[in-house]
Amino acid sequence: STAVADPAFQPGFRIGGSRRLSDVSSLTATYWHYEGDSRGGLELPGGSGFVRSEIVHPNTLNVASDSLAATANYGIDFQMADAAYRRVLRHGDNYAINWSIGLRYANLDQDLDSTFSILGTTTVDTEIDFDGVGPRMGLDAEFELDDGWLLYGQGAANFLTGEFRGNYR
Repeated sequence: STAVADPAFQPGFRIGGSRRLSDVSSLTATYWHYEGDSRGGLELPGGSGFVRSEIVHPNTLNVASDSLAATANYGIDFQMADAAYRRVLRHGDNYAINWSIGLRYANLDQDLDSTFSILGTTTVDTEIDFDGVGPRMGLDAEFELDDGWLLYGQGAANFLTGEFRGNYR
């Protein structure tokens, strides 16, 4: 049997705004945020098999290799912020093409706490964190249709540099 601590659908949000500087330029800012968590577990009656941990370090000598019960708590937190200068590259009566340049900041935090038990317990805790910042470049286009609809498309490249930190206990 396999047990999984897998976050199901949980809402996040994205919010942003723009400040017009002139008829052809603006400053924009956007912020994303998501938090998810999950709990999972598995318990087997005695004599019906064992639960084997796939996350216990294999060279650890003082842990039980088999268990009858396992629980896990998994959490993920993600946030990202963009700030950019946006300017019209080309425009007409019913379309506009814009370029933008700016910065992106990203943060990712993942935590996993798990416990495996038979006569004693084996606990595994991991933390993985990332913080990064870097330049952002993009293009977007808008095309107004005759019946009041607007078609648009956006594309951007982000180059983040940062640091991953990981702890395993």
